[in-house]
This record gives sequence, structure tokens and C-alpha cells, in this order.
Amino acid sequence: MPDLATVSEAGLAGYKFDAWFGLMAPANTPRLTLDKISGDVARILRTPEIAERLAQQGVDVLLSSPIDFDAVIKEDTARNGDIVRAASARSR
Repeated sequence: MPDLATVSEAGLAGYKFDAWFGLMAPANTPRLTLDKISGDVARILRTPEIAERLAQQGVDVLLSSPIDFDAVIKEDTARNGDIVRAASARSR
């Protein structure tokens, strides 16, 4: 669609939106448990069968540590919080 403006061209410079999926655990979950779960999930996502199925669905698998994932959540919340509040968005 050559005549369609990009998000930036439409006046939203710096706009960034990534959809992601991740696993959450209660705040007091021991680090060893989080690392074990993270490692097991990473191993499964790297198997040829699972990797192929996800690729067929257009999914890019980006593995990260629990600490890195926590940083992504905090960054997205900070960046998108004003947008959610301005839209008066509410969960149902």
C-alpha cells in the first residue's frame, strides 16, 4: 500500500508497539525456580517441531531471561500507560 502513511508519517513519531507472550510467576517465586522454568521453556521453543510450527504462524521467538522480560514489561507499561489513560481504556 504505497499511499498509506506510516505511523510516524501520520504524526506518531517514536511510536512502538510489540505484541509478545510470556510466562508470569508470583512475585516471591525463588530465582532457581524461575531459572528452571525459563530454561525448560527455552529448550522446548528451540525444538525443531515447535520452532517450525511457530515460524509457520509468523511468530519470531525471542528468548530472554526473567530479568530481561521484567524490564520489557516495565518499559512497555511506562511507554503505553499514558496512551491507555488518555483512551480511558478499562478491562472487562
